[in-house]
Amino acid sequence: MKNTYRKLHYALWAVLMGLSFTCQLQAQSGGSDPDPSLKLHLSFETITPTNVLDTSGNGNDGWQFDLTNNITSTNGVFGGTAGQWTYRFTQSDLSGHTYPASQYLAVTNLSGIRFLTNATISFWAQIDPNGDLAMNILSAGYAPYDASGGVAAATNGWFIGRDYTPQLWFMTYPSDGTTHRVVWWPNDTSSGDLSTTSMHLYTVTIDCISNIVISWYDGQPNSVNTIDLPWLRIYGTANLPWLAIGTATM
Repeated sequence: MKNTYRKLHYALWAVLMGLSFTCQLQAQSGGSDPDPSLKLHLSFETITPTNVLDTSGNGNDGWQFDLTNNITSTNGVFGGTAGQWTYRFTQSDLSGHTYPASQYLAVTNLSGIRFLTNATISFWAQIDPNGDLAMNILSAGYAPYDASGGVAAATNGWFIGRDYTPQLWFMTYPSDGTTHRVVWWPNDTSSGDLSTTSMHLYTVTIDCISNIVISWYDGQPNSVNTIDLPWLRIYGTANLPWLAIGTATM
């Protein structure tokens, strides 16, 4: 079936990721003192032609990979600024499959976040009318048998996006080559066009040691499951591990 370019954006206001192997689960604290558990925070108050700065102080900036097709600014939450993504082009994966994709950011400095046993990931998002049931919002890997580095190098990756259903999922890629649905968020889309009517806060807390994952929707617990993995990784490619922030139909 021929794909058309569906105008879609999501406004990703902030990503809170934390915690390395030995840290406890924490969230961003209030006040002016920095939270040592905060590893990555993109506020989108300043979007340059090359990047979006990580304001956590860890240098995990999001880099724009196509300088002629950058994300743009839009209204965020609490009077802030958000980034806007729009489907504009197609790209192909290693199998030769071609799919529509948007602009994206790539976090290539993965200090403190490449391997995780505990993490909190949180973002604000709003989605325009679209027809995409396979959208990736945060992508940290591929199914191991599709990855360029082979199975051993790509296991335990993860992503947040749609899995041919309207709602968002937190998914993992275990070593058996499957894609595992872990926790989900409510179907908050409008019937027929898969859009959301306002900004919502999507959060997932992950504890591999205690084997528990919880999704949170607008600050309230939504779903709970085991993760059944001892740790998670950000994969990207065999030569360049990176976290992709953007939308693409896989």
